[in-house]
Amino acid sequence: MPKLIRLTVPEINEERAAVLQAMNNPDIPFVFLTGKAGTGKSTLLRYFMQSLEKKPVLLSPTGVAAVNIKGATIHSFFKLPVRSFTLEDMFPLEEELFKSFDTLIIDEVSMVRSDLMYVIDRSLRSSGDKLNRRIPFGGKKVIVMGDLCQLAPVVRKEDVLFKRFLENARGEYFFDSPLMPSSTLDSFELQTVFRQKDGAFIQALNSIRYGEKSAVTLQFLNQAVHREADESVIRLCTRNADVATRNAQGFEQLKGKAYIFEAEKEGEAPRDLLVPERLELKVGCRVMLCANVMEEGKPYFSNGELGTVRDIDLLRGIVHVKKDNGDEVDVRRFAYKNLSYDIDKKTGSLEQSEKGSLRQYPLKLAYAISIHKSQGVTLERAHIDLGQGCFAHGQLYVALSRIKSFEGLSLERAIRPSDIIMDRRIKELYQ
Repeated sequence: MPKLIRLTVPEINEERAAVLQAMNNPDIPFVFLTGKAGTGKSTLLRYFMQSLEKKPVLLSPTGVAAVNIKGATIHSFFKLPVRSFTLEDMFPLEEELFKSFDTLIIDEVSMVRSDLMYVIDRSLRSSGDKLNRRIPFGGKKVIVMGDLCQLAPVVRKEDVLFKRFLENARGEYFFDSPLMPSSTLDSFELQTVFRQKDGAFIQALNSIRYGEKSAVTLQFLNQAVHREADESVIRLCTRNADVATRNAQGFEQLKGKAYIFEAEKEGEAPRDLLVPERLELKVGCRVMLCANVMEEGKPYFSNGELGTVRDIDLLRGIVHVKKDNGDEVDVRRFAYKNLSYDIDKKTGSLEQSEKGSLRQYPLKLAYAISIHKSQGVTLERAHIDLGQGCFAHGQLYVALSRIKSFEGLSLERAIRPSDIIMDRRIKELYQ
C-alpha cells in the first residue's frame, strides 16, 4: 500500500507546491492524489493542467466522470470491452498517439479495478520500443486521483475472469495490480475540507469515513432523524428500486400534462450519463441540473443544483427552471460528448475529437437519487433513506458528505453501526 503525505493548507503554498512539483517532476513516475470529499482535488488538477506544455491524456472509469473532466473513458481510449476483458483484448496504442503525450491522468481511481490497471500498464508497455517495455506504464508519467474511502471497484458475482485474475493479484483496488510498485508510490492526501464549515459535522464525517462505529458520532448524527423534510428535499437512497419508486410517486402526484423528450444521438453517443435518454417532465416537478453551463464567463447553473420546472416552452425548446436559490434559468438541450484522443495530421500533436454526442436537456427527476449516482454532487439539503441498510464500502460516507451542513441533513431512520462499512485494508492505509 502507498504511504500518505497529509496536506492541510487550502491554497497553493509551500506544501501544495510540493505536490505540484511532484506532479511535474519527470523523475517521479507515479503520483496518487487523494483526500476527503470536498477537499479540492479537482482544483489542484486544474492548477497542474495550467503548468503543462504538452497536453495530457485525461481518463476516467465511468462516462459521467469522463464528461465532468472533459476526457475519455479508460475503456474507449484503450479499446477495451465494457464488461469483462482479457489480455487477448489488449491493443497497443498507435505509435504516433503513444509518442504524443507524456502524462496520463486517471480520475475517480477508487473505482478502477486492479485488472484494469494491469491492462493499462501492459498496453502502454507494448506500445513503445524495447526500452519502454521494461518500464512501468511504458515510461509515461501516471497521476491518479480519488478517495479510496468512497465507492470501491465493482466486482460482480458472475465475473469469472476477474476471479481468476485475483489469484495473482493482492486484491481489487488499483494498487493491487501485480505490476504496481505500491510500496514506493508518491501519495498525497488533501486534508482541508471546503464543502463543510461546521467543525462538529466534519469530525463526524471523518469518523464515518474511517469506519469508526463511535457511539458519540452516531448520537450526534442521529439527531437528524426527527427533522421534517418537505417535498423539495431530495432523498438519497441505497437502492435503485427505491429511487425509481420515489421519483414515480412524486411525478404522478402532479397534475398537468407530461412532456416526453427523447435524446438526440449522433455517432457513438456516450453512455452511463446522469440524464435519462427518455426524459419525462411536468410543470412543477423537482429536477436536478446535470451539467455545468457558463454564461458571459460566469456559472449559469452547475451540476447537482436543484430546482423546480416553472414552464416548458416547446416552440423555443426551453425548459424554465427556478433553482432553489431563487434564480431562474432557461435550460436548453446540452451536448454530452464522447471524446477520444487522436493525432492532428498537420501538427502531429495530441488533439481531442468527438466520436459522438447525446443531446438532451441536462435535467433528471430529483425527488430521489441513488447514493452511488450522487458521488461528486454537492447538496444544500438532503433526506437520507438507508432503507434495509448500507451494503457497500464507503456508501454511508458518500451520502453524508454530499451535504454542506449538518442543518441540511435529515434521516429517515437512525444510522446503525451495521451501516458503517469500511474495507479493513483501506482503513489501515488512511489511518
